[in-house]
Amino acid sequence: MDLPLDEARKEPRRGAISGLDSAHLDPTEWIMTVRITINLTATGELEIWLNEQGRDLLVRELQHLSEKSDHFHFGPPEIGEVEISSRPYRSNDRILELGKVYFRPDAWDREYFPHVLPRT
Repeated sequence: MDLPLDEARKEPRRGAISGLDSAHLDPTEWIMTVRITINLTATGELEIWLNEQGRDLLVRELQHLSEKSDHFHFGPPEIGEVEISSRPYRSNDRILELGKVYFRPDAWDREYFPHVLPRT
């Protein structure tokens, strides 16, 4: 499923519910937007929560990684190519608000970070 594009910016539409106060809307009337939440649980386990649009955006960004485009940022809209939510699912979750995802071909790691490769 492709995300709707903002014609002026040529990127997926993000954000709230069309400028309306979501507290006064029935959840069945909400416009579906990208939602990605990345957190650490109380026990330190990493979790990534995605709705359909968030999954599609994350997969698209992962598939775009290459030797010419070797990373992307996640975070608030002014910082990240992938906007993430700052709303935890549970009260004791620790939200990860900023980060990068790197593409690391084995050839690069053999040259620069050989210690991360398995011994053969």
